[in-house]
Amino acid sequence: MESTKAPKYIVETERAVLQAMCTVTPNRAVWDEGMRLLRSYRFRDVIHQVVFDALCEMNTHKPDIIREQLLVRLMRKGFPDVDVSLFLGQPNLPAKDVEPLIRALCATASHRKDPESSLP
Repeated sequence: MESTKAPKYIVETERAVLQAMCTVTPNRAVWDEGMRLLRSYRFRDVIHQVVFDALCEMNTHKPDIIREQLLVRLMRKGFPDVDVSLFLGQPNLPAKDVEPLIRALCATASHRKDPESSLP
């Protein structure tokens, strides 16, 4: 269900940020920044938006709780076939690299010509 219009690097960045928010953060830094900055961001991939919405509803930065609840919440939203391992696996980047990616995603959204457009 990946967006066909969004550039691949944006979709991959969204996935990496969500994975970090699900798995990296005993100190809440990644979670807090993600929640603060991405609340008004419209994810280009529908599944990414649904995962983010589920994280907002869970309102916890604890990876063990996210691991327990993510699939159940996605199923309740009508997305039973999401491969949650994409978001719950070992993060590919250190926590210090996530905030710049979050800011880059927000910047791509602010440069859209048309609010319905998937292109930066």
